[in-house]
Amino acid sequence: MTGQELLDAVKGNLGDRQSGRIGSLPTDTAIMVAINRAVNRILKKYRPQGLQETISQAITTATYIYAPPSPTIVGRRIRDIINARMILSGETTGTILVQLMKQALIEVYPNMDSSRTEKPRFFTKWAGKYEYYGWPNDNYAVYFFCNLWPADITVAATGTDLGVDWDETIEAFATFHCFAKLQQTQDAQAWYGIFRNSQTAALGELRDQPAMVLDGNLRDLVGGDRIPTSDARDPFVRSL
Repeated sequence: MTGQELLDAVKGNLGDRQSGRIGSLPTDTAIMVAINRAVNRILKKYRPQGLQETISQAITTATYIYAPPSPTIVGRRIRDIINARMILSGETTGTILVQLMKQALIEVYPNMDSSRTEKPRFFTKWAGKYEYYGWPNDNYAVYFFCNLWPADITVAATGTDLGVDWDETIEAFATFHCFAKLQQTQDAQAWYGIFRNSQTAALGELRDQPAMVLDGNLRDLVGGDRIPTSDARDPFVRSL
């Protein structure tokens, strides 16, 4: 559904509310707030591929503190970082950066200045900035593999970042939220039950989708030690 279609659907569930207020907000505004809360509620249990992105950041020998990188779509925010890879110009594989807490890094690097440089091995988020340890000894590109929070849905939105499979779930939660604000307890409870059932069904469909299966051993594909497959651990299989 578009933003306007979600708004109309929730308004229809609430009955004849073409004018008036829900709580302290005008009806349409309150419904859009509820729709965005619905999306954030669903995202507590679900990380869609449409909200995954590789975000790059350039670091230099000049400093170890940088503003946080931004997603390519305005309004989206980094939710969490799955992995961080740092690559020097000319490299093909790069180095994995380990994220640690600020306190742990201070214990290892009590003083940070350009007189002691090295290839960074760690990073942390502190006071709204990203810090790399130790002090960079060259110019690098860092690639963050991130899950994102979506931009807010507006009436003009052509759809949601969750996809059409979640439209009914979003509608149900937003309707529940509005009825709760109106202190119509029975209607709120009924729509919360609809939301829970819809969410369970949507998550169940995701779990039923087949996962990618590698035929063989992962480390055989990238080199290194052998990882036994289930067949390799089976005493009745003599060879692979």
